[in-house]
Amino acid sequence: MRYARELVREANAFDNMIFEIQDEPWSDRPVLAGVMNPYLQLPGRDTYPNSVDLADELSIAWQGQVAEWITSEESALPNRHPIAQNRKPSW
Repeated sequence: MRYARELVREANAFDNMIFEIQDEPWSDRPVLAGVMNPYLQLPGRDTYPNSVDLADELSIAWQGQVAEWITSEESALPNRHPIAQNRKPSW
């Protein structure tokens, strides 16, 4: 938490910043949401590059916590920056 807040303070002066919390959060603990080609044989059908994977709930919760740290720290600073968060689709 302290490190994230320090990064936010250090980057605040720059107007070209986007905070991306976690790049490809589905890559370390994927949740299978679907497949591109359902006619492939197992086990290849359900794995990358044919799989459609989502981030798990723990990852989503962690991203939400980090987003709170960023917005909380920026609330006392002069500039605000976008926060990119990979979330679970609502479909």
